[in-house]
Amino acid sequence: IVDGFINAEHIWPQGYFKSALPMAADLHHLQSTFVTPNGRRGNFKFAKVSQATYSTNSGSKLGKEGFEPADAVKGNVARAMFYFVARYYDKNITHGMDYNSFWKKNVPMLLEWNRQDPPDAAELRRNGLVEQFQGNRNPFVDDPSLAARVGAQVFAAH
Repeated sequence: IVDGFINAEHIWPQGYFKSALPMAADLHHLQSTFVTPNGRRGNFKFAKVSQATYSTNSGSKLGKEGFEPADAVKGNVARAMFYFVARYYDKNITHGMDYNSFWKKNVPMLLEWNRQDPPDAAELRRNGLVEQFQGNRNPFVDDPSLAARVGAQVFAAH
């Protein structure tokens, strides 16, 4: 499929927080993507996919387990998820979802993705640009060891 335009992907699907502000506009969990992969992912959880029913040239996959981003952005996705939960855990971010399946069970996988794909120059630059516009940084990008220090148990509790 050749897409005609780029879309904004909410790493934490906006339907799970009823598109409420400030979450819907927080740039730390918005990523540019082509419209087709964005639509195919929908609100599926992130997962390791064993057999893809849909895949992209960059390596993202959709399967019965959920949606697996390309290796080159798995850490970016994990750090966006960590940021979102740390920033908004006290808001209604679980509307209509199975929080255990979507978040709690996936924390170890996301920690692994964070270790396997550390921030690159582009992600660090983006963090600075978001700070200039939005006024805050994603601390999990600035210090990728922070997620491991917080730990799976604490993340899963929020």
